[in-house]
Amino acid sequence: MCIGLQLEGKLQEAGMQNCNHQMPVSFAGVVRNERLHETNPFRMLQSDESAKVSTNRNPFNNTNNPNAGRNQSRTHPKPELVIIGDSMARGISSKMSDSLAFINSGAGAEHIQPKVENQVKSNPDYVLIQSGTNNLDQEVRLSIPALASVIDKTLSSCSAKVLVNAVPYQIHNSRRNKLASSLNVFLKGKCQKNPRLHFINCNPNLDSVFYQRDGIHFSEAGKKVYASQLTSNINQIKNFSTLPPRRSH
Repeated sequence: MCIGLQLEGKLQEAGMQNCNHQMPVSFAGVVRNERLHETNPFRMLQSDESAKVSTNRNPFNNTNNPNAGRNQSRTHPKPELVIIGDSMARGISSKMSDSLAFINSGAGAEHIQPKVENQVKSNPDYVLIQSGTNNLDQEVRLSIPALASVIDKTLSSCSAKVLVNAVPYQIHNSRRNKLASSLNVFLKGKCQKNPRLHFINCNPNLDSVFYQRDGIHFSEAGKKVYASQLTSNINQIKNFSTLPPRRSH
């Protein structure tokens, strides 16, 4: 089953542009508050505020399903996708079908790692890791082991394919963006060493329409781009895994 999206209107109407993996240029507009608006770094919100599994089979429309948004864990205990991350992943699960999210608001990678084993016990087909934003005020040498431990714990706790999304860049914050770029180089290299790992970039371009006023968190338009990119990446992995093996000559 293909993971789908609930899109209200075309992404083009939201100003979607092609995503790139290069270091972005900071915007000229000043973002007054560059800190995450999180009060409790250890508060875990499940499936975008509660543990929910969408069983909607129409990937582009949840409104036709009377059970959409309800807790379906008893009838559908194994979601296809589990999202584990900080607040940058909030709201993505609601735009995907057959997914379950564990959002650790304000938590760095070192605080997410101890919870991973319990969060993947449903043994999903895919796990998305979205972490690193709350480590951007640390030195890279401290952030890298923390991110690596989250990935390694996920690999050892389930048999799923693990998608590691790039640490998102922020509007008008060149210092944090430089650190994010260094972390993404590490993440990409680590994923290339294990066939179960896939480094992806679901993040929208650095355009104010895709960000909230803090210049850090994604707006609704940005979340739609994220969900679209995530679906595309998962479907590519599915298609690649179903290809017949090449014959040796």
